[in-house]
Amino acid sequence: MPTYLIRHRWTRRELAVIEAPTTARALEWAVRCGMSLIDADLAGTSLRGAFLAAADLRAAGLAGADLAGCYLRRADLRGADLRGARLAHAFLGAADLRRADLREADLSRTDLRGVNLVGADLRGVILTGARLSDALCDWRWSALPAELLRQCPDPSTDGHRLVIDLAFHDDPAPWSWMRLISGRGPVTEWALGVLAASVRDGDNAPELLQCLTADAAGLSLLADPGPAPRMLWTRRS
Repeated sequence: MPTYLIRHRWTRRELAVIEAPTTARALEWAVRCGMSLIDADLAGTSLRGAFLAAADLRAAGLAGADLAGCYLRRADLRGADLRGARLAHAFLGAADLRRADLREADLSRTDLRGVNLVGADLRGVILTGARLSDALCDWRWSALPAELLRQCPDPSTDGHRLVIDLAFHDDPAPWSWMRLISGRGPVTEWALGVLAASVRDGDNAPELLQCLTADAAGLSLLADPGPAPRMLWTRRS
């Protein structure tokens, strides 16, 4: 059986030497044993379909790695280098991707429910068909709003055009995509309504979306004040 050497990505010192049939199985063994993979050099590694639940991959080098179909529930990927990584069909429920570098990564049809993406670099990321409910989003670049709008299509031609404009928006300035939404009449209202529904406490949504979310919450409370109070017991004088 082959052996696999895991090194520190900066110092190049050996972190582990594991005997296993494949690299994916070697990494699964390391995770099951509770081994920390902080700063591990896994760039370009094939880990397709690996079971890596709760793996500690903080600041790991995973650029160009094949993580398609991996099970990464509650994995800690804070600060990980995932540039160009393939994560299609992976399960990352409740994983921590804060400050991760996801530029040009493929997250198509990836389960991102409950994931924390705040501070992650999402420039050029592919999110087609990703499940994003309850995710704590990073709103700085257009890939995420483009996918949210694509999943809640507006029947008008202008709505489709807006999604395309966002998908190909290449201005590197954070939140510059907001300019594409403004001034489109009913399409602007549709887009803002869809995006506001994905705003969560603690994310970095633009102030306009935060205000829309707060307004919607206030209207909901006014519309449904709850059951009327009723007296259950009182002391007689």
